[in-house]
Amino acid sequence: MIMGEEDVLFDCNSHMFEFGKKLQEMGVDCEMMAVKGKGHAFDIWAESGGNVQVNVLRPNIEWISQFIQTKPLL
Repeated sequence: MIMGEEDVLFDCNSHMFEFGKKLQEMGVDCEMMAVKGKGHAFDIWAESGGNVQVNVLRPNIEWISQFIQTKPLL
């Protein structure tokens, strides 16, 4: 799960970390990433090849792709 720390719609602690902790307690493999200085839906306007795509989106796509057994396109 990825959230911007500056998200004004959802609180990172209650929305992401508590939910992620519950998933892990149930044996679901998940990771949580809070991105500093970013707000809600920050990835929508991410520049292709930019910091958000390279350091946030790409690693998460690679993580997901290991479970669906495909090679990431990004």
